[in-house]
Amino acid sequence: MAKIELFKGFLGFLLTRLGAFPVKRGESDFSAMREALRRLKEGRVILIFVEGTRRIGNELPKAQAGVGFLAMKSRVPIVPVYVQGTNKVMAPGTKFFKRGPVSATYGEPFFVNDAPTYEAASQRILDKIYALA
Repeated sequence: MAKIELFKGFLGFLLTRLGAFPVKRGESDFSAMREALRRLKEGRVILIFVEGTRRIGNELPKAQAGVGFLAMKSRVPIVPVYVQGTNKVMAPGTKFFKRGPVSATYGEPFFVNDAPTYEAASQRILDKIYALA
């Protein structure tokens, strides 16, 4: 899933070729959620940033409930991944990448099927990701 604004010009072509699909931010995008569920039911992998955007500063972001919805509805395992270094490679507000080290730490797969709400499921996912830091 990638924000719809990225699907312009060559980047849009590239994202589409890589299998990405657009999502409208700031509103409930039911078509994007249906597409994500369809792909998960087919056994495909979906990459989603639980925060919905890049983090600015050290304040922990709020988890987006849509991630919990997808995790609970699809009943698939979640693989938490902590990505470090992106704030230097492409800081919020910049338009171009800079060279620099980026690393990813992978956690053990887990399920959130027993979470009481979609929000709680999303927060559990975010907590697992930041536990890898």
